[in-house]
Amino acid sequence: MQFDEALDERRRALEIDPLTPMRGVRLAGLYLAMRQPDRAADAAERTVQRYPRFWYARLNRGQAREQLGRHQEALQDFIDAERTTPDNFMVVAAVVGALAATGDAREARRRVVEAERLARSTFVPAVDLGVMRVALGDIDLAFDRFRRSCDTKEVPLTAIGYHRGVDPIRQDPRFAEFLACVGLPVTATSSR
Repeated sequence: MQFDEALDERRRALEIDPLTPMRGVRLAGLYLAMRQPDRAADAAERTVQRYPRFWYARLNRGQAREQLGRHQEALQDFIDAERTTPDNFMVVAAVVGALAATGDAREARRRVVEAERLARSTFVPAVDLGVMRVALGDIDLAFDRFRRSCDTKEVPLTAIGYHRGVDPIRQDPRFAEFLACVGLPVTATSSR
């Protein structure tokens, strides 16, 4: 990814249209991908201040706080986002990761079991189930979910190369296979 070009484009879009909340979210998301959590937190905070109920801004702010090691604050942001969009499994995966990071593995595991139960009767993105399993340290199960996700060509896979939730497994040889299945370059993303 050409971060400098993308950053210029997102800043320009925000200047042109500062009232659309997704502009701020997309800028915060780019800072997250660039591993610049302070800037991501600032961008997300501006959006949260203007649109306090916008779940995606809360998710971004929580992700930034998580990168900064402020896990309890991140968990609160994720729970606030979940209240607004309870069936969003990207948010559920963030909650699970924060619960695991704050030491509440029991609740994290309960939520994963519930999401997998729901997956038997409704669509739950396998990539989100995989990220949840990584947070719990269930690496073999995570790769099983990622294979399913790749087989069905789930849309969220396009950002998996920069997803912080997979950082613990980047050095696993199966991750390189997963990236190849997705069609992402192995060298650009596996070393982050």
